[in-house]
Amino acid sequence: MIRVGEGLGVVAKALALVERTGARHNEADLYRLRGDLRLASDGDANAAEADFQRAMELARAQDF
Repeated sequence: MIRVGEGLGVVAKALALVERTGARHNEADLYRLRGDLRLASDGDANAAEADFQRAMELARAQDF
């Protein structure tokens, strides 16, 4: 059983931690995951798309 609400809560806490600490190395993954969870929970395609766009922006900005 997928517990989407719990997952969204964990991602929200992780993103808050990113903001507090500045440790951004997993930030893109967190936005991608939140987008996936949003689609699974309520199907809010607009919110999920915004998360996916943010994830791509962050990933492109990384120096790899």
